[in-house]
Amino acid sequence: MSRDVSIGGLLLECPMLIPQHTAVNFVISLGSRRLRPVELMGEGRVVRVERRQAQADFAIAIECKNPISQIEAYLPAEAS
Repeated sequence: MSRDVSIGGLLLECPMLIPQHTAVNFVISLGSRRLRPVELMGEGRVVRVERRQAQADFAIAIECKNPISQIEAYLPAEAS
C-alpha cells in the first residue's frame, strides 16, 4: 500500500521486510470504478526501513532512479 508518492519516490506500508539498499521495480495502479486504471512504473532503491510495531508491518521509503512515469509511454503503439 502506498502512502506518499512523488515523482522522485514513494513511501510504502508493507507486511514484509525489504532490506535497505535493495534495488526495486514497481507498478502503481490508479483507478476508479468509472475510469480506466492508469498504471505508473518506476525503479529505484530502498533508502529507509522502519518497523511499525502497532501495525505489525514496515514503512519502506524508495528513492526512484528516474521520475515515475506512465507505463503507456513505454509500450509500442499497437500494444496500447
